[in-house]
Amino acid sequence: MPGLRRVVACLAVGVALVAAAAPAGAKATPSRADTVLLKAGVVMAGDVPAGWTTTDQVDTSADQFKGVTGCRAVYRSVFNARATVPYKLSKAFSPPGPDNGITVVDDTVLAFKNVAKAAAFVGVFRDPSAGRCLQSVLSKALRGEGHAVVVPLTVAPVGDATVGYEASITSTSPGLTGPQVGDIIVLRVGRVAVYLSTLNAAAAPLPQGPAISAAIATRLQAAGA
Repeated sequence: MPGLRRVVACLAVGVALVAAAAPAGAKATPSRADTVLLKAGVVMAGDVPAGWTTTDQVDTSADQFKGVTGCRAVYRSVFNARATVPYKLSKAFSPPGPDNGITVVDDTVLAFKNVAKAAAFVGVFRDPSAGRCLQSVLSKALRGEGHAVVVPLTVAPVGDATVGYEASITSTSPGLTGPQVGDIIVLRVGRVAVYLSTLNAAAAPLPQGPAISAAIATRLQAAGA
């Protein structure tokens, strides 16, 4: 299932955008307040059904954007927004059984210096070019082993701002049949932005997605974001 493995990684495209904004080898050091917020924003075991397993989330690089149609404006906007931003990757959660590693939930939490910068980050994903970029990146990740269609997603408002996209993915990888649906939700609570991605091994979004978003927003609000 190499095509789907690449898609799972590419659904965490927000992490790559963060990496693109930082000099090679650099990572911002979070303050104590940042650390509290980053911890509150990651997906936790209590957010997913009991028995789900965890693996380390892959911290992707900016390389996947090189030469990809539609990604230039998104890359440039994020690169120019900041040099470094403290961020934290959650574990990647997946159910036991045959869908392990295919149905996946993870997120990335970014602690900006102020609300304006967090709002600007979310604003990048509101631009139609972001959807085209995601479409191109996912299509590139599949490498001919299927196709993906990305459309804007109407998401329940949580926190101070939300924007989402839904990817309908059909893979032709050996041993894998049927469609998959990936949801990408970017939300903001105060000065914190969260990039949540889910991939479901079915022709429907992961049912737990909205509840996970709401739980993350609630924790961030309680943490003083």
